[in-house]
Amino acid sequence: MAIRANQLRIYGYEDWIKEANDLFGTDRRNWKFICPVCGHVASVADFLPFEEKGATPESALFNCIGRYAGCKRKAFDKGDPAAPGPCDYSSGGIFDLRPVAIIMDDGSILRAFDFVRAESPGEPHD
Repeated sequence: MAIRANQLRIYGYEDWIKEANDLFGTDRRNWKFICPVCGHVASVADFLPFEEKGATPESALFNCIGRYAGCKRKAFDKGDPAAPGPCDYSSGGIFDLRPVAIIMDDGSILRAFDFVRAESPGEPHD
């Protein structure tokens, strides 16, 4: 079960895994995340072809795919905020907008993008 705190969704690790499995099945390559800036949806599998550009399967948790696949817009550009993604957002910069906190078994906290859900805005995923 997730707890919401000021729009931050907080999970225990096992609960986060269970929700992912319930939404997408146990093949983690099928897990889909939504960029908190542009709303673009990408699966873990979408990152695999960009290994030579530094992408890893874990990149889906904290980077928009546009960082690797070529962005259609800058994350914080003053242009049209409704312009389609993907963008170049990475949570490794000044602004950490990841809306999920996962409390790991060792007590550390992993921040992540949220899973895409039926009610989530964003582009449909192929």
